[in-house]
Amino acid sequence: MPSSLKLMPAMPVAVVAVAGMMTEYFCPFAPLWLSFLLVIVCAVAGMLVLDVRLLRPYPALAAFFFIGMFLMTLAKMRISIEMPEKPVEITATIIDAPRQTARSTMATVFVHDGALAGKKIRCYLPDDAMAVYLGQTCVMRGRLSPFKNFETAANFNYPRWAESHSLVAQMNVFRRSVFEVENEVEALPFFERIALKSKLLRARVLNLYLNEHLPADHYALVAAMAFGDRSTLSAEMRDVFARAGVSHLLALSGLHLGIIYVLLSMVFFTLCGRTAGSVIVVMSLWLYAFLVGMPASVIRAAVMLSLYTILALGGRERLSVNALCVTVLIMLLSNPLMIWDIGFQLSVLSVLSIALLYGRIYGLISFNFLFNHFIFRKLWALAALSTSAQFGTMPLVIYYFGRVAAYFLLANIVAVPIVTVFLYCVVMSLIFWWLPLLKALFLWLVQLLATFLEWFLRGLVSLGGASIENIKIDFFELVLLYMIFIAAAVAIDRLVHILTLRRLAVYEA
Repeated sequence: MPSSLKLMPAMPVAVVAVAGMMTEYFCPFAPLWLSFLLVIVCAVAGMLVLDVRLLRPYPALAAFFFIGMFLMTLAKMRISIEMPEKPVEITATIIDAPRQTARSTMATVFVHDGALAGKKIRCYLPDDAMAVYLGQTCVMRGRLSPFKNFETAANFNYPRWAESHSLVAQMNVFRRSVFEVENEVEALPFFERIALKSKLLRARVLNLYLNEHLPADHYALVAAMAFGDRSTLSAEMRDVFARAGVSHLLALSGLHLGIIYVLLSMVFFTLCGRTAGSVIVVMSLWLYAFLVGMPASVIRAAVMLSLYTILALGGRERLSVNALCVTVLIMLLSNPLMIWDIGFQLSVLSVLSIALLYGRIYGLISFNFLFNHFIFRKLWALAALSTSAQFGTMPLVIYYFGRVAAYFLLANIVAVPIVTVFLYCVVMSLIFWWLPLLKALFLWLVQLLATFLEWFLRGLVSLGGASIENIKIDFFELVLLYMIFIAAAVAIDRLVHILTLRRLAVYEA
């Protein structure tokens, strides 16, 4: 095995497992029992060649390939249903915050009875239906239908997105056909029940901010960026962030958890030492993940930051690509269909490109110059971080959404520090909620920062050419675009190497 792969042992395992999942999804050739049998065969073969160093890795890799196939088959079986032609009546619990759309109320529910028992579906309730809320159990009657793609110029695949969230169908509920019944939250499966209770806790925390009578847009930003609830964000606000190239700030993800991780590390490493502080920080991260409703993006970030913390304790902080591969493996083995979640794809590619390119882009400017110019050093670090992330995500954003934000670099250089301070102020306001003066101070800062952020982004997108729209590329062009970006990354790496050699020559002279 090449030395570079020895430093990243999880990479080949993750690659072959993903290959097995994709093979089963697109070209299934083995039933469930055969995939399981092949895993056992590979395990036996691995034990037989333990003493043969050259052959030792390959049975294990083959086993992970068939494990990927096996788990993908199970995942497809879990979401497979026979779509009824006649209307159905279901008893279901609302497991995600209902959201008002133009013509209906959209709610994700877990079904308790009938042929769909144990499945999750998305319901569209008519305007005349009773007001529904998170955690409520209702009887509904309507017609089921499969998910269909939107008629857009881009390549967003709605059915696959639904599969990644374990949604099996959508239901158009009939008028006057929604009735509340006895609550059945305790009948939910364990993990669904825990996730629902965490969302109910988040709703109670958000009610604290709602009762402070914040302006609607400011409350929506607090709910989205600090607690992961985007249900109150207006379509116009979402569009402003998307056209500015900072829509990732609205989706609670690794960036937000990383900001909180830095704050927690500074506090607890100082007060408790590195080992005890690391334990407290990891526990705090998972407590925060529970508080914000345990969305998949936060779970991914929490897993990765927990791995980073463990690796840091062992003095292996630089193996971020390996930690990323372990995280991908954990997440996909738990739910192989998550591979179709666009948020998952973007976060993985973003972290990968940052891990591979950030240091190289940062190294384009002399260390001595950066060391002597503090403000420019911080701005350049932000620019290098945003540029490296865009290398990994821009082709995919174009493919799925048909849009490129022309001013993404400027938007991120300004918006990321604002959001960092914004999150710190939200956290501090929650910590000091029972001290009125401090709470009022931090809430005032939250509103000030939200006002400036909104003013800046609206001004930026009002400039000419802020967003290039309606770009259409197919899968082949996506691959070609990534090849061009990889070639550019290699060129940057060579340029940094040449510049480093020249600087060393000048220093030695």
